[in-house]
Amino acid sequence: MAISQQINKINQRVNPVQKFVIKELIDANFETEVLKKTKPVYVLFYSNTCALCADMLKTLNEIGLAFNKELEFYKINVNNNRSYASKYAGSGMPCSVIFQKGDIIRNTRILDGQSVWTGNAANLQYFINWINNVLNVAGEKW
Repeated sequence: MAISQQINKINQRVNPVQKFVIKELIDANFETEVLKKTKPVYVLFYSNTCALCADMLKTLNEIGLAFNKELEFYKINVNNNRSYASKYAGSGMPCSVIFQKGDIIRNTRILDGQSVWTGNAANLQYFINWINNVLNVAGEKW
């Protein structure tokens, strides 16, 4: 399926009036907002000086509404919030971690190393499939 068709399909699942916003985390609320949630939580560890991170944030904003019923989306700036970043993300950015009930379901840096994130159609399709696969795993843990 072409990327434009995939995005159209996603957009059909959501109310076009709604706007998706990725919630910002800080070290002080990480445990409450991420580790204590029963619903799967996607966290993007990013740096505001990282161009690749900016591309990931744009993509999350594009597809977030389609998945926000199954998955909560957060971002945390590693420059200002080092405690959890050092524990879960290491040094490479961007890093995506999906948590559920305090456990890591999936931890990946640049989408499991399968491809370098460029924001192109192949990467977006891979990212959509990656989220769907993780949600299938999360569903088995509920």
